[in-house]
Amino acid sequence: MGAPTQKDVAERARVSVATVSYVLSGRRDRTRPSSPAVVARVRQAAEELGYRPSRAARSLRSRRTRLVAVAHHLPLSPWTIEVMEQFDEVAAEHGYHQVTIPYRPDATSLDRMEELLTDGLADANVLFAHPSVTADRLARLVASGGPLLVVGNRDAAGANVLWQDQAAAVRQAVHHLVGSGCRRILCLRTDAHDTRADTFAETMRELGHPDPWGCVRTVDWHAPTTVRSPDLTAHHVLAEADPPDAMLATADRVAISLLWAALNRGIPVPDELRIIGMGNIEGSADTIPPLTTLGVDRPDYRPPMRHLLRRIDDPDVEPRTFELLWTLIRRASA
Repeated sequence: MGAPTQKDVAERARVSVATVSYVLSGRRDRTRPSSPAVVARVRQAAEELGYRPSRAARSLRSRRTRLVAVAHHLPLSPWTIEVMEQFDEVAAEHGYHQVTIPYRPDATSLDRMEELLTDGLADANVLFAHPSVTADRLARLVASGGPLLVVGNRDAAGANVLWQDQAAAVRQAVHHLVGSGCRRILCLRTDAHDTRADTFAETMRELGHPDPWGCVRTVDWHAPTTVRSPDLTAHHVLAEADPPDAMLATADRVAISLLWAALNRGIPVPDELRIIGMGNIEGSADTIPPLTTLGVDRPDYRPPMRHLLRRIDDPDVEPRTFELLWTLIRRASA
């Protein structure tokens, strides 16, 4: 006797083969979904028969892998993890699985990432763009044929785009600190290509600062550390002869580490030092004091993924840009 088939399961569960395929695929996007009783009957029949779906066979029949490839640069940030979790929820609702492709900003890793995204591994691709992904490489990814969602680069013509408009919020934060009486404001960035630090420096110049780029420092916050064991860089900055009275960090994880460093050195926040982060990551409101940050209040990143999955089934659906506006989220640290 051969291995059980979907037809065998359908006969035992007294449903159609199409219903078996739908239930066992995990999809939840049917116009009239199967009732809980039918789902339970199909799963019980499959279990009794020992039926296991064959992904390879299903892919050959449907010409679909039911996979979405997500390429993200290393190291992973809390914000990227949060977005990926929301994307995964949407993928699961539609019967898709996410597979992740980590990459680093070097030629070998970027070439490998491009090869995996363009060889048909998945039905659709998501790219968390790093500045090392050149315009030419991005154009090749768009031209590879499958639907593509690019996070963090608004110039990806032909792809879905998730873009966060951050500049206005950075300017708002600088004006807030200056208006609060701060005169020694320092910006800490984790990447020399960080455009948020560029906006900070431009705003400081507009406000008459004689050396705006002297207020920007690039720090390596990628070394293993925790917010309860702050990186030594935070202590070095706060121990300077003329320490800052305000610090704007381009990532919340940096700002949280600064909060702990200030606490360890007995520097009251915000009385002697105001701290603002960026990203509004989960947990940023739970620090002591709660972190003032820039970001999207109650962010929902699911719509771009839903639209991407629509484009798999209907190539005539045009790509869209989904733009989210950052704001200054006032809490107690600034």
